[in-house]
Amino acid sequence: MPKVKIAQYLQSEDLPFEIFTHEAVYTARGADEAFGEIGIPSNKNLVLRNKKKTKFWMFTVRGDRQTDLRAIGDLVGDRVTFANDEHLELLLNTFAGACSPFGLVFDTEQKVEFWIEEDLTKSNFLGFHPNDNTETWRMEQKMFQAFIKSLNRPWQIAKF
Repeated sequence: MPKVKIAQYLQSEDLPFEIFTHEAVYTARGADEAFGEIGIPSNKNLVLRNKKKTKFWMFTVRGDRQTDLRAIGDLVGDRVTFANDEHLELLLNTFAGACSPFGLVFDTEQKVEFWIEEDLTKSNFLGFHPNDNTETWRMEQKMFQAFIKSLNRPWQIAKF
């Protein structure tokens, strides 16, 4: 299972996290209640691609943010659309409704560029599905940033 490998990775990097179990959620709106109960900001993770399917991005944004593909395209310098199920499985070992930065563990070729909305970097805690939408794993902001850095990949702050 993907979440087992993610947990093993976090433990090997000494990155503590807490596990919260809940009903399966498939949208940011559906996760709002669960996220509020565990003290993390609502967020959603958009996996996008260019038209040629040669570039991929993951944007972690506030859950209430309207998806503006043109604004995101302006940030990355390309026209973007949503990645399909095949790309989610191939690149991040996940499915729609369970995407999260934790899936970057599986992107060993670093084909997915990671962006996080600036507002989310100001929260004390963040939480994401571990490629399983029946759980949310919460960790301190500094541990999350250490996680991204541990992957030896660049990441960007999105300012909308």
